[in-house]
Amino acid sequence: MTYNRAMSRFLSSKPTYQAIYYEIETTEGLEFITQQELMPFVQKKVVSDIHVYKGALQCICHNPTVLLGLKTAVAVYTHDYYDVPRPKALLGHQHLSHLLTTIEFIQNLMPTRGKTFYLSAAGSDSSIMTRLKDEIKLATSLIEAEHGDIFLRIRRMGDGWDVLTRLTQRPLATRDWRVCNMQGALNAPLAQAMIWLSRPTKHDKFLNIACGSGTLLIERLAYGVVQSAVGCDINPSAILCATENIAQAGYQSQIHLIEADASRLSLVDKSVDVICADLPFGQLVGSHQENIRLYPLLVREIDRILAPNGRAVIITHEIKLMQSILSRYPSIKVEQQHQIVQRGLHPFVYVLKK
Repeated sequence: MTYNRAMSRFLSSKPTYQAIYYEIETTEGLEFITQQELMPFVQKKVVSDIHVYKGALQCICHNPTVLLGLKTAVAVYTHDYYDVPRPKALLGHQHLSHLLTTIEFIQNLMPTRGKTFYLSAAGSDSSIMTRLKDEIKLATSLIEAEHGDIFLRIRRMGDGWDVLTRLTQRPLATRDWRVCNMQGALNAPLAQAMIWLSRPTKHDKFLNIACGSGTLLIERLAYGVVQSAVGCDINPSAILCATENIAQAGYQSQIHLIEADASRLSLVDKSVDVICADLPFGQLVGSHQENIRLYPLLVREIDRILAPNGRAVIITHEIKLMQSILSRYPSIKVEQQHQIVQRGLHPFVYVLKK
């Protein structure tokens, strides 16, 4: 079946569902940034009817391929609502046919057709869900697998049921450039959101302190042109890891890495326009006692090297500690602070201006 035929079938039958609705999973607390990222498509009348929820946006989209380029999205799904009281009704001919058509539509969006699927739902091992999975296997020849190419999520919503089907084999958050990972590393959509908050320009001298695996550096270059991009980390293993990821992303000639203590950098005063940092939370990386010593030194260094009108975007779970330290630096203004949800934690993203 061609893409156009799949799309036509997908949009044609909608007795109890919104056939052209999509759900965009995003960082909870920073949904507004993904909404901003959608604005060019709204202006082109490709996207409309945006609704914002915790950790997600829903919208109508007439060309779903544009959603696949969203850099701050964790994942994108078709969103079908079935106005039925019990999931057993999904096995009915009308609803099952639509679900199978959606799967066919998703397969035609993918560069290579998926061979496996996974269904996520409360009670996924119940007899009803088992029957539904068996029907999918029978109709599509897909094999059930834990990390299936076709990912479906069924959830209760009001008096009916949502069925979300992911547009891609892997979440958009899974970047091809990540060949090396560090414990506690930022996910790429959150890093991209932090780049957005820094109000980037092509003239920026950009510094990523405690750069870890290089996520913020790579996402800055993915956003657009920058005058210079430097990352530093005191851990030689982190520098090696970042080097691998940066090479995979193709930015090795545009990013300079230095092994250095971020609290004592060999940079000229007021020489950096933008600083981004994922500071140790004291959970997976570091400890609270170490942070009590480290954070004042880092903020002092940020104050020293940040140029007038410079910006800094910092994420940390050490909220009280960071607020206490920032209160001692009247030259650094807290322009925004956003509490987000990340891996079960509730860190703050601080947007600072010199």
